[in-house]
Amino acid sequence: LKGKVAICSTRQEISTGQKASGGAAMSERTILMINFAGARVAQFDSVDTSGVTGWDLKCKLAEAMGFPTLSFTLASADGRQIDNNSSLQDALGQDACSVEPIPISCIMGVQKPVGAKVYRRPFFSKTGMILDYAVRQLRDQGKIERLRVPDPSRRAAAEKLLCDSFAPELKELIGVGVGAAYQQESQDLATSRGQYVFKDADHGVCADLSSCRLWMSICTETRNDFPFDHLKDGLVSAVLWRLLDGWSGAPEGAPGGPGRAGPVLEVLFLATASESRQGGEAMNLVAELEEVARDMGCAAVAVAAVPAQGRQFWKRCGYKIEVPLAEEEKDGHDSDSSCSPGPSPGLGEPVSALGEFLRERMLLFTDTPLVAKVLKMD
Repeated sequence: LKGKVAICSTRQEISTGQKASGGAAMSERTILMINFAGARVAQFDSVDTSGVTGWDLKCKLAEAMGFPTLSFTLASADGRQIDNNSSLQDALGQDACSVEPIPISCIMGVQKPVGAKVYRRPFFSKTGMILDYAVRQLRDQGKIERLRVPDPSRRAAAEKLLCDSFAPELKELIGVGVGAAYQQESQDLATSRGQYVFKDADHGVCADLSSCRLWMSICTETRNDFPFDHLKDGLVSAVLWRLLDGWSGAPEGAPGGPGRAGPVLEVLFLATASESRQGGEAMNLVAELEEVARDMGCAAVAVAAVPAQGRQFWKRCGYKIEVPLAEEEKDGHDSDSSCSPGPSPGLGEPVSALGEFLRERMLLFTDTPLVAKVLKMD
């Protein structure tokens, strides 16, 4: 696994969700997952090889390994690739499924995107200008409150704001992340890991969102002379984020320069109410995130920046491109050409050691470069 070996110390079982029959019991086997170097990665007991597919096994392996995002290929002992839709018995053959345990190799591949992140939305309006002014006034009066513990009564509003601000195809992914954020308040990270895994068979991506956190900005007071009905439940903005472990830093002479080791805070989705996007509340939210990230010892904050306004917003916040879009890499400059109609270009090659780490660990999209801000310790 690119030199990394993840050991799953506990044996697990894989179920297809169907009641086992006598035939299923006869086809139950132990699956031993090994990496390219032959080291054990995980072991799964009581696997119904006639019912469990290659995709089922990939999802279970992703949960067991605890990686933030995974894309890999499964292969039999003789090198045959195991298809997502085929049962293990069909893919491996009867003879291979008769041994105990059955060895299966997992080969880490290039991380795959889950599709586009953004779609076209209307811009500013007169109502928005009025509401924007009102929000700025309330913030100056200390009446915009930041909730680091998500409010259960505003869960639907926060999820809707995030879903409405990004591509419709991401609704399920956002829902899994929001669910994990609310579950975090009743469980610790070790307990919840692997419980909230987004699985996209079409794109071949598994993403563990169990560590997601949700912050909100809300108005604590409304005024009759301003159109606050445009803010559902007083919600001004929301941000969904998680921590990525494993960044070991970069030495002198590394591409992009040296960098200290530490976790990286990944901003998954940041959204502001459509009628209040010019008031600076999103920038305040990002500044607070950076402060918290610094206090936690994070080395950087990173985000897959959406086209047009999103790209410019993160640039104003001091973020630099670590992994450009393929067309920008070809052109050799930072542009907003990704906003033009046509197919999404996909990602190019990382420009730094940090970019290489982000390319392997972050949730990827076809229309968003990866940008980051290296945090300096006070």
